[in-house]
Amino acid sequence: MDISVIIPAFNEEKNLPHTIKAIRASCTRARLKCEVIVVDNNSTDKTAKVAKKLADSVLFENQQGISHARNYGARRAKGKILIFLDADTSVPRELVTTFFRAFKKGKAMESSMNSYMAKVVCVGCRVMPHPLNVFQRAFFNLLNWIIYLSVKINRPSIAGNCVAYRRDAFFKAKGFREDLIVSEDQDLCFRISKYGKVVFIANLTVETSSRRIKKLGFPYLVWEWFWTSLHFVLGIKATKYKITR
Repeated sequence: MDISVIIPAFNEEKNLPHTIKAIRASCTRARLKCEVIVVDNNSTDKTAKVAKKLADSVLFENQQGISHARNYGARRAKGKILIFLDADTSVPRELVTTFFRAFKKGKAMESSMNSYMAKVVCVGCRVMPHPLNVFQRAFFNLLNWIIYLSVKINRPSIAGNCVAYRRDAFFKAKGFREDLIVSEDQDLCFRISKYGKVVFIANLTVETSSRRIKKLGFPYLVWEWFWTSLHFVLGIKATKYKITR
């Protein structure tokens, strides 16, 4: 198996069909052996029923938390590359092809340079909520630029909405920390960078739901991002995170 797409889901019956169909189309275009795995994380709606019609397998993780769901999906996955995709995130058709090429390019560099650090272990791209007004779009463009810069200065902080890891490196890094309720994606990205190269594809964008903006408000979201990022940098565990459904 070339690619395993792991989608953690908590009460996502409305978003799942579009998300799975989009990643399926991307896998078909890439002409790779792919599997789509949905991990139902204690949903109380029809998430599992919807997933069973569209995914290759549906797993159930009773321990609440996105890290628990992602790690469980990874342990059951068969792919050499693990793509983690949020259930409210839609990908362009070229995503799987572009991600796979980034990993293959790193493998070629590793062979020619005989350098362990040339191996690509993590690939991410721009994430943009949709829809946005002009001011919100400017903020998220800035945020994506900061993430791009974090990769360039070897302090990578790629978002978990849509990110891929080499399977072997993922398990060497011991996956997502299950004691973190936020910034688990930043944490893993930094830890896995010790095993190889992290790549951020700046000309590839995925769209995710703007429901947090709608329900919590844009000022709160900016504050939340700043506060959780500051906690992460200072090594302080955040204790609160509002789930929006």
